[in-house]
Amino acid sequence: MHMSLSDVAAIPTHPSSYACIDLVNSRFTDYLGRGVHDRLPMQPWQTWFLRRHGLRVGRGERMPLQEMRRFRDELRAVLDKWSAGHRLTAADLRRMNHAIAAAEVRRRVVLDGGVPELHFEPSTHDWSWVMASVASSAVELMASSPPERVKTCANPDCSWMFHDETLNASRRFCSGQPCGNLIRIREFRDRQRRGRT
Repeated sequence: MHMSLSDVAAIPTHPSSYACIDLVNSRFTDYLGRGVHDRLPMQPWQTWFLRRHGLRVGRGERMPLQEMRRFRDELRAVLDKWSAGHRLTAADLRRMNHAIAAAEVRRRVVLDGGVPELHFEPSTHDWSWVMASVASSAVELMASSPPERVKTCANPDCSWMFHDETLNASRRFCSGQPCGNLIRIREFRDRQRRGRT
């Protein structure tokens, strides 16, 4: 069941520092199992996402919605596979490389504190560049973090993905409220029922 766009806020309350996770979470299931939400077509979400991750597209550039949805689904599959400890296949790498290669890049020398540095920038600020940047974010995440730190909320009705930054990687829920409290209450009631039988 899809709920209408007006049923959900455009901006997430628990964003990630990784563009790949924020894009994946633009499609999520309601924490009570009431439906699936998709923020991707929401203009306020698009604006928020681009600003949050330092991206931009040309004025009037419309998001290729079907292509972005397909990319998001492929990205979710790759991150789910990797975070479960499975080896990525050649097909997974081809998908990532396809997204990264779709944007033309040029090199430019800039000064950073008086020191010349080589920077890469897009030839065109468009949605291909956004997808390339998001795919690069996923590669950076996989290269810098152990797989067990990329998790999906332990609430079976919630699909929210997050990067666990706790010291001992013990975080189970996207957030303590509502998912953490909801599941702890369910577990407590389940233990009480089992204790009575």
